Amino acid sequence: MITFKLKEREVRLVNYNARKEKHGDSDVDAADLKFEADIPMTDLGMFHPALQGALYDPTKADVAGASTALQFPRVKPISWDDVVAGGRVVVHHGVNGAGDMTLSNAVVDKFVLEPREGGSVGLVFRVQFHPENETQAGRLSTTLLGGTVRLTVEPPQDTAG
Repeated sequence: MITFKLKEREVRLVNYNARKEKHGDSDVDAADLKFEADIPMTDLGMFHPALQGALYDPTKADVAGASTALQFPRVKPISWDDVVAGGRVVVHHGVNGAGDMTLSNAVVDKFVLEPREGGSVGLVFRVQFHPENETQAGRLSTTLLGGTVRLTVEPPQDTAG
């Protein structure tokens, strides 16, 4: 399992998809959010400890000694099939947390990693959740859509031990 987490990281909210889910006989509001971000290659360790070493050429260090040259520059973006469920996802908006929105029953998945020359990685991922009310859904689908927000993703607490 991955240890994906973000702490008030700037991300772009690029898509909002409203939908209904069946919960027994009831229809429940649900939504999918698509986020994009640029992360440093060192964050690849959240997905697997060996990923950075596999994607960046250790024989081509930059002036600071970091291996920022791509090992395989022709590799297409990598789909990473993993899920973060049961944690906490917060969209930070407003001054001093006044507009923070905790996304209920959030599931984070559909990760796509695009390693780039120079040591940055393009990251795309989806957050599925159940909007708490029309105001929350409206802010995400209109006011924040297409812009940059700060996002926190905290994985579930390990209760084993």
